[in-house]
Order: sequence, then C-alpha cells, then structure tokens
Amino acid sequence: MKTSIYLLIAFILVLAGTLVFGNFIMAKEYEAGHFDKPEMNRVPVKEIIEAAPGFHHISVDGTFNIYKKDLVTGEDKKVETWGNTRALNVFVIIAPNDTQRIVRNNYSKGCVSYNIKNDTLFVDLKIPEPLKYDYNGFNSASTIIYVNELESISSNKADLHLLNQSGQDDYPRSVSVSLNNQAYAFMSHYFVDTLRLDVSNNSSAQIDTSCNIKTLFSNVNGGEMIVPTKYWSQIKDKESIMLKYNK
Repeated sequence: MKTSIYLLIAFILVLAGTLVFGNFIMAKEYEAGHFDKPEMNRVPVKEIIEAAPGFHHISVDGTFNIYKKDLVTGEDKKVETWGNTRALNVFVIIAPNDTQRIVRNNYSKGCVSYNIKNDTLFVDLKIPEPLKYDYNGFNSASTIIYVNELESISSNKADLHLLNQSGQDDYPRSVSVSLNNQAYAFMSHYFVDTLRLDVSNNSSAQIDTSCNIKTLFSNVNGGEMIVPTKYWSQIKDKESIMLKYNK
C-alpha cells in the first residue's frame, strides 16, 4: 500500500515538473521567435514592382531612424527591437506612365493624400487620435500611392515625409526616395523582410545593406525573385537599403 502511495506521489511530482519545465521551454521559444528571430512575427511585403517598358533600371535608397513616442513623457524614443512595436507600411510607387493617381488604404479609418513641393513628395497620413501611436492597430495596414506628376520633381531625389493630422512631422524618420531616370521607385518607411520582384529576361538585382549582406542576381530568365533581409536584432540605429534593377 505504501509503495503505491509513493509511486503515486512520485508520478504527481514528475508530472508537475514536466509541466513547469514544458512551460519554461515554451516561454523561451516564444521569446526567441518574437524577439531574437522577429522575422517570424513580421508582415511580409507582398507588393510586386514591375519594370515599366522603356526604362532601364530601378534604384531605391533609404535611410531609416525608428522612433516611438512615449505617451507619458511625450518624448520620442528609439525602437531597436521588433518586439516593441509594429509597422504601418507605406509603399510609394512612382510611375510616370500612369494616367491617374490611385490611393489605396487597407485601414478603413485612415486617410492618405499627397502633394509635391520643391522636389519633395509629402504624404499626409491621417490617423484617428486613439490609434495614433498604437502600432499594433496597423499590423495589416498598407498604403500604396501612384504618382504621375514626375514633371514636378526636377532633381533626382525626393524626400518622403509622413505627416500627422495637424500637419506636423509626427514620425521623425528620415526617408529618401531616389528617382533614377524617372523609373519606378519603391519605398517602405519601415524595414521589409522580403522584396519580391517581377523581372524580365537577362536582368539583375542587388540588395546592399549596412550589415554587409549582399545578394546579387544576374541573367535571370524572368519570373519572381524573393530576397530576404536580415534579422531585426542585427539592425542598428540607422540602416541603408539599396535596390538596383538593371536590364
């Protein structure tokens, strides 16, 4: 009888230990999946850039400073880990052959407009006040703007500014969009984890980052190229992403 009781107690202790250890392992895996390897928690970029007929290459340059406003102090604090925030992705496609401007916003309560002043493309992003700094509310939001007014931009670079409802620079990020021969240009104001390109025959593309991660494609016989970027934990205060597409 005593042996049975001892065995039962031992079984209960082993079961409890297994549950505790299992929860510990699961917590570690969750933390690793969402912080150490945060690409598992990202919203992939699904937009495709198509080469416009008559254009020879696409060039995109971007430099990013990531901040999040402290709701208590009102100060802007740098965000260095993906686990602290989510992104509202803004895609700008410069297409001089387009006959009309199209604005799409998947977040129904948001509103986006743009204008061009002094070689600068201003994007006015109106966000409802309660969700203004709640990045978690914009996990699936994206905005695509097609601009056909390249004649208003005389230089080969245009600064992209994200503005709040009051017209102030509420998002202190430095983003530049390089327009090379008025070809398509693409930019997201947040880091992407995947770039998808629909390429023509005998084409090449290169991703060059400040982490010295380079991926080069040459003599691609058409189709879609998928270029992954690095872990978020490798990203420093500033990051440069350059995409070149040469025919």
